[in-house]
Amino acid sequence: MENEPTKGSGCLPAGETSEFDAAQGQLTFERLGDQPAAATLLVTDITGKVVWRKQIEKGVKKTIWHTFGISGGIYFYRFVENDGTAWSGRVVLQK
Repeated sequence: MENEPTKGSGCLPAGETSEFDAAQGQLTFERLGDQPAAATLLVTDITGKVVWRKQIEKGVKKTIWHTFGISGGIYFYRFVENDGTAWSGRVVLQK
């Protein structure tokens, strides 16, 4: 179950919904667990266009998306681990 959007501090646990103030210029995705698997992180805009893609190595817990140059709006993220496990959520960038 997703949480209602709330103003974020710039650190977003994976799988949660949050609102982000783009004036900070970055959003940190944090994966939970002791040894996260290798994964791909995709961020898409409201139309489904991929605006950012990042390959994440095994064991990496935090990934930063630099949002300067990205328009304000609703974005969706999806983590897909190499074993097929996936989770997703949304981010609201305010400009």
